[in-house]
Amino acid sequence: MKKQNEEITIKEILDLFIPKIWIIVLVSVIAALLVGGYSKFFKKDTYTSYVSFIVRADTSTIPTSGGYDGVQALVADYIHLLGSDKFCEDVAVAMSSTYGDVTASQVKAAVKMQPYGETNFIYAYVTSTSPEFAKSCADA
Repeated sequence: MKKQNEEITIKEILDLFIPKIWIIVLVSVIAALLVGGYSKFFKKDTYTSYVSFIVRADTSTIPTSGGYDGVQALVADYIHLLGSDKFCEDVAVAMSSTYGDVTASQVKAAVKMQPYGETNFIYAYVTSTSPEFAKSCADA
């Protein structure tokens, strides 16, 4: 038995979809309205500010082969310290002059620290629904 190659032409495809075009348009409009309504009424805008730190150390005091591993350890230590309650309280106090009353828990919830690859840079990302809060926190 031979297998026949059947070709589908563009005309056949259009003949299949043209009678149902009103359903396609209606479903597309409803989907667009649902996504737009969700974006407008339920989804809040978020703003992110960031600040970068560089960790430097006197490599003569770090007991490692080249000193760089010690700086990597310092980066991890600084990330831990910068996420501490004491640091967040200090940031909240510093923000009070530019932003208003802020609690340490608000700062801690908004700030995320992470190293930049395997370098001695640390990035602090501040994400908030208020652009003023994000900027003021990153500046502090």
